[in-house]
Amino acid sequence: MQVVGKSLDQLFEDLFYDKTEEEKALLKKKYATIETLSKADRRIERIAHDMVEHFNTKIRPNGFKAQIVASDRIRAIKYKEILDRLIGPERSEVVITVNNKDSKEWKEKYRRTREEEKAIKEAFNDPNNPLEFLIVCDKLLTGFDAPIEQVMYLDQRLKEHTLLQAIARTNRTYPRKEFGLVVDYVGVGRELAEALAIFEKEDLEGIFGVDDIKKELANLDFWHKKTLSFFDKIDVARGRPEDILQKCMEILKPEDVRADFDVAFRSMARSMDILMPDPVVYPYLKDFKFLGSIREGAMNLYRDDRLSLEDCSKKVEDLIHAHIKETGIESILEPISITAPDFREKLEIKGGSKAKASHVEYAIRQTINEKIATDPAFYGSLKERLEEIIEENKKDRK
Repeated sequence: MQVVGKSLDQLFEDLFYDKTEEEKALLKKKYATIETLSKADRRIERIAHDMVEHFNTKIRPNGFKAQIVASDRIRAIKYKEILDRLIGPERSEVVITVNNKDSKEWKEKYRRTREEEKAIKEAFNDPNNPLEFLIVCDKLLTGFDAPIEQVMYLDQRLKEHTLLQAIARTNRTYPRKEFGLVVDYVGVGRELAEALAIFEKEDLEGIFGVDDIKKELANLDFWHKKTLSFFDKIDVARGRPEDILQKCMEILKPEDVRADFDVAFRSMARSMDILMPDPVVYPYLKDFKFLGSIREGAMNLYRDDRLSLEDCSKKVEDLIHAHIKETGIESILEPISITAPDFREKLEIKGGSKAKASHVEYAIRQTINEKIATDPAFYGSLKERLEEIIEENKKDRK
C-alpha cells in the first residue's frame, strides 16, 4: 500500500471526514504531506490489519513467520500495541534501541538485556513457539539470521545494501519454503532500482522478478494442463469417484510415470502455494484437489514415499487432506495390510477386480519387504512366486 495519488486522498478523507470543504482545503495546504499523513494512527491501524490478514491467509498456514520494519521507534511500538489487540501479545515482540534519555515507561517495557534479546531471537526461530511477528526499526534489521521468516512487511525507506540485505533475509532456505516475500507499504521502488544498479543481473536471479504474479499464473496454467494430461484417456466426468480414482492410480503404476507425474504435480503445487488465496487460483482449485487425491492414493497403493504431500507446503498439504476428508474418500485412498483382520472388508471398497489385484499385490510386497530380514529363504521364495504370478497374469491379459 503506497501512500500516493488516490491512496493519499482517501487517507486524508478518512482522517478529516468531519471537516467542511473549506477547512479541508486549508488543512491540505498546511499539513497534507506524505510524512505527516504517514504518521497518522489510522494509517498504521489499516496497515496492521492488512498485515494480519495477509499473514493469516498466506504465511501462517505454512508455519512461517514475519518481520515488521517500522520507520521509527514510535511506530514500532504502535504496531506492537495494535497487534496485541488483534492477535494477542504472545504472537509479537518489538525490539528497539532504548537509551537513558527515554521515558521510564519505555525503559521498563522495551529495554532488553543481551540475554532477553537472545531469548526473543530463539523464540522467533522456534517453529513451536507462538511468537510470529518481530517488530523492529533498526535493531535486528540486518545480521540476524532467521530462515523461518518468509515475509517482511516494510514500512521504512531503506537504501542500497541495507535494503537488499533486509529483502534477502526472507529468501534464506528453510524446509518447505519455496520463496520469500516483501510487502512494501512505503514505495521503495526508486531505492530498490538504485540498489540493484550496483549488482550484476546474474547476481539477482531468483530474488527479484518482473510481473511475478502474471508469470506464476502462466506457470500454474502450464503445469495444470501437464499434470492433467496423465489422465487424458479417462473420462473423469463419468462414473463413480472411487472408480475414477482407481483408474487414475492404475495409470501411475509404472515407476517412471509416477516420477514424471510427481515433477508436474510439485510444480503445480508450488505455483498454487505462491498464489493462494488470490482469486486467480479459483479455476484451478477443483482439479488441483482431485490431482492431490490421486497422488495421495498412489503413494499409499504403491508404497512410494516420493509422493508424500509432506514435501509440499503445509498450506497445500492441509488443502488436499481437507478435501479427502470432506469428500469421504479416505477409505478408498488409505493403504491396506494383508495381515489386518479387516483386510477383506477394506479390499471390497477398492473398486473393480483390477484395482483389487493391485492392492493385494502391493500389500503382499509390503509384508515381504518388512519380514524378509527375519527369514530370507522363506520370504525370498515368496517374493519370487509373487513375481511369477504377476507375469502369468500379464500374459493372460495379452
